[in-house]
Amino acid sequence: MRAQQRERFVKNSKMIEFKLKIVKLLAIYVFLFGFLAIFYVGCASSRKQFNQYKGLSFVASPKELSESAVIDITEVGANAVSLMPFCYMPKSSEPELIYTMKNQWWGETVEGCRTTIQWCHNREIKVMLKPQIWCGSGTFTGYIEMKSEKDWLAWENNYRSFIMKFAELARSEGVELFCIGTELAKTVELRPQFWLDLIHEIRSIYKGKLTYAENWDSFDQPAFLKKLDFIGVDAYFPLSEKRNPTKEDLTEGWKPYVEKLKKCSETIGKKILFTEWGYRNIDYAAVKPWDYTEENVVRNDTLQSLLYTVTFEEVFTKDFIAGGFLWKWFPKSMLEGGETGTQFSPQGKPAEKVVKKYFRK
Repeated sequence: MRAQQRERFVKNSKMIEFKLKIVKLLAIYVFLFGFLAIFYVGCASSRKQFNQYKGLSFVASPKELSESAVIDITEVGANAVSLMPFCYMPKSSEPELIYTMKNQWWGETVEGCRTTIQWCHNREIKVMLKPQIWCGSGTFTGYIEMKSEKDWLAWENNYRSFIMKFAELARSEGVELFCIGTELAKTVELRPQFWLDLIHEIRSIYKGKLTYAENWDSFDQPAFLKKLDFIGVDAYFPLSEKRNPTKEDLTEGWKPYVEKLKKCSETIGKKILFTEWGYRNIDYAAVKPWDYTEENVVRNDTLQSLLYTVTFEEVFTKDFIAGGFLWKWFPKSMLEGGETGTQFSPQGKPAEKVVKKYFRK
């Protein structure tokens, strides 16, 4: 009898021990599941926080920089930068493109861009790589047009080589966004198949997002917009003819453009990205926001700040806007020497506080 009782006791003890092990294992699984769920939600929240490009157009430096050059990008609250390597086109009607000059600015070379990309990624700053053409005599790139089919084919070959060189860099460095061209309206109108083929070729090696930056007055014209991820707009919309417009004036000025941007976004099924936007700190800054050539100007810091404020409040709050890249932001070493003047950069001006306020929201 005692042997049976002892055997029953041992069995019960083993059963209790087994159940305790099961409970412990379940507790561990519950804890791990909860931890992973919290981690996933946290990651998802982090991803959701990046709902817009709060970007700066980072000016290339003639000389090699140190990594400290990108610190003030994070201090202002930006989460993205645009890097803009230029090639030179001596004449807008001839196919020659030059981008391997000995005196090429360091920030526009492949290695200069690569280094800057790595610095930005070290600080979790996203990058748009935006190769551009600079035409001789300051000719607007939207007027580029060849005189013959032979010249067109030569230009296309030269431009493809230039763009693919940087598309490969974007691939190798995990760049988040690549801009295939900037303000090339005539080439887009006359050579649509070239652009479709170029997009296909870029997509074959690069898996990030694509955009194309068109001028504010023709951003909805390219036939290939559905092939891209964002509708890129260089957003220098004229908002008022007044010397010193009020907030109400500027808000009214934006309304027709906001409607046009919304309609384009809905028609194409893509969000709008301001590949460039910004204002000078001068009187009449809202009349021709794209004009950097005017020198006989009166400084107006208040208007620049107001233009930024209204754009942030009336445009960047729309759900069809993917953000934008403010024109423009200089490495501190290029600002040394005092006054920042009356050009676009908000650095050292009251407008910088406006940028910080809205970028840090």
